[in-house]
Amino acid sequence: MGLDDYLYGNGICVVEWAEKGLDILPTEHLLIQIN
Repeated sequence: MGLDDYLYGNGICVVEWAEKGLDILPTEHLLIQIN
């Protein structure tokens, strides 16, 4: 599986350190920050 399969599939994908790749995330995404 490639990155596109994970990000643009029909399931849920959890990404750690997502702020480092915000430009490749789908336009419709949910961002949850835990401090």
